[in-house]
Amino acid sequence: TTWSTEAKKILKTDSSFGNLPDQVDVYEVREKPITVEEKLYNQFKAEKTFYGKLKAIREFVVDGDPESDFFVEMYGYVSAFTKNLSSINDQVISAWLFTRWVSKKLPYLAQATGRAFVELVAEVEDMAVLFNDIQDTELRKDFLDHLKEVKDWNRIYISLFPVYPNKYIVEQLVRFHHEDDVKELLLNIVERFKENRNSFIWVVKNLENMEEFGISNEKIIISLIHLLDITYREIDNKQDMSNNRKYNRNTESLLIKESRIENFLKTANVDSVTRVIGLLGDVRGFNPGELQRMKNIVLERFPDFKFFSSESGSIERESISRGLIVSEAAYRAKQKELKYIIEVEIPRNSKEIGAAIELGDLKENAEYKAGKEKQELLNIAASKLKEDLDRAHIFNFSEADNTRVSYGTVLTMKDNKSGEEETFTILGPWESNPDQKVISYLSPFGKALLGSKKGDSLQFEINERKYDYELLSVEIAEEPSEFAHEEQVRVEFE
Repeated sequence: TTWSTEAKKILKTDSSFGNLPDQVDVYEVREKPITVEEKLYNQFKAEKTFYGKLKAIREFVVDGDPESDFFVEMYGYVSAFTKNLSSINDQVISAWLFTRWVSKKLPYLAQATGRAFVELVAEVEDMAVLFNDIQDTELRKDFLDHLKEVKDWNRIYISLFPVYPNKYIVEQLVRFHHEDDVKELLLNIVERFKENRNSFIWVVKNLENMEEFGISNEKIIISLIHLLDITYREIDNKQDMSNNRKYNRNTESLLIKESRIENFLKTANVDSVTRVIGLLGDVRGFNPGELQRMKNIVLERFPDFKFFSSESGSIERESISRGLIVSEAAYRAKQKELKYIIEVEIPRNSKEIGAAIELGDLKENAEYKAGKEKQELLNIAASKLKEDLDRAHIFNFSEADNTRVSYGTVLTMKDNKSGEEETFTILGPWESNPDQKVISYLSPFGKALLGSKKGDSLQFEINERKYDYELLSVEIAEEPSEFAHEEQVRVEFE
């Protein structure tokens, strides 16, 4: 935040504040003013890592007086790394680059080693590993600049890109007429997106006009859909949860929030649309509301289009095992319900169990047994709520579509058997209330209606009961209020 940035600036420059030499982020109010040099020196001493110390030295060169005795010790620390050349690692290379930068800023300081950069990197066994270990953005850029002194530097750039995807590498390759290398690099990343997830997402997000390098927009869209499906499956299997959730969010954002798939469906030919919408339909974790919206876009262009899933072979998927469309009100209510269990019910239950233990004789202790049973139920309830919240997708009612029956619509139908008109609201299982004619889109009745449009005749059977309706109208539903859900949460725990 702006406040935080300004506060840090004051702590750094105001002589009334001094940082502790053993804790880099802890400051104290000084009785006697402290010089900028002493403050930066304390920061250097407090830093525990090599790159943290380099950062402190860099700040000293910019903001302090390099003529001071403090700087002599600090510079001696980094220059010592350039003298131990028995093993070339990231710290040796970084020290070489850093002392070169210092000598340019302070010409009276000679660089600590006379060995050339080319000689040093010639001893590096794995350039990508070394480059990844350099934990300083400025030094990474310096490293890339100096690599141009090395023979076949363009091939090294290509090997480094998956580790550190950035525009600078691409720009330099193009600038020095290595367009074929760039084409090979990007094509390899797109075709092997599963192994190059981070660089693939970066490429799609940051590089425009991929078709200039022979990569079609359809290929990009299909690869994104495949990656979305892979990450959903691996999340379900508890594989590399943190990274997969990040890749999943980024991939879905590229497809949906940036409207890539929407724009593709609005412009591509019918064969390409068939391939893409079929693949999207097979991503079981994909937001069902968004899937329906994409289908509606297709139907606007191709009214007779038939949707088939490669997995099920049916026009509409029979079930959605992952992903759950919810209103924001229902989502917040479930969050409160989970919070209530964790912060109120579980602690209360723990106290009850503790009190029961004090009664002694646990084998015949009914209070203890009841408490443990309740504890198990509470843990199960909390776990289930966490899972549901993780797979929930909050529906944006401002994007609701009334061209067809979908989540967030109100439909009026005529019962052809009785002649009566009936009105139903299609929402999700969290909002479902059959007594109020609020139907879950996941219920058998709701599934039978999804995708229908005004004027359709609907005949279906549920539990041996036959239904025969004419769909008279489809309107956008009013977004549920949070009040009803809050009341429901309170009732469940009273």
